Amino acid sequence: MERSKVIIDLIKDQITVIQAMNILKLLLQDCKNEKVLNWINKEIDGYKEDDVVPKYRIVSCSITGNIRAGYWVVSQMNIPVKDEFKKYVMNYEVRFGLNPIYQYSLAEEKEKTHRLMLDMPLDYINAISLVAGEVTHAKRELSVYAFTNILNDLKPIILNIFIELEKNYGNLDKYYIDMSDKKKNKGINQFIINIIEDNSIKLGDNNVVKNSNIGDNNENWNWK
Repeated sequence: MERSKVIIDLIKDQITVIQAMNILKLLLQDCKNEKVLNWINKEIDGYKEDDVVPKYRIVSCSITGNIRAGYWVVSQMNIPVKDEFKKYVMNYEVRFGLNPIYQYSLAEEKEKTHRLMLDMPLDYINAISLVAGEVTHAKRELSVYAFTNILNDLKPIILNIFIELEKNYGNLDKYYIDMSDKKKNKGINQFIINIIEDNSIKLGDNNVVKNSNIGDNNENWNWK
């Protein structure tokens, strides 16, 4: 059997991950498995605040800001935080859809110093930081090539799904799969679900630090 063109194109980077995901959506439109369809749609359109985010969408970040101690002021200093807060403030769940991720990745490729910067509430960072002094300005800075890496991690997942679909249903170039064989469909759906669940993790509830005494009136910060 001749290899499906969509597989070769994806391997050669002749189609984008966005295009590949849309083709996958078309191929699996009749699969009728809620988990599979939800994953595809959320990857394309974005994840809601209460959705579990796949671990390839959780990117590391550093915290930089300005510190003041009396008359002494330092700008753009790395701000260390207490250990119990590190996994919340030094990781960021990327929830928007593939189109903005792709645009950010193009910016990363064009300018190596391009990084997304996210403001942090000063009350929050001052409560959890380990600096000697007052933080007067702070941002979370996403790691280098954060968005490019998301696409790079998603590509082999889609590729493996394409290969499994081709193995079970034949050449994919007509962008249609006859999913009348329920037993075969069940196996394919489980294959995809295993990939999805293996790449899913939830750091916390919407990145809010639970059971924290930090914040105005003892309220938890949601600084996403």
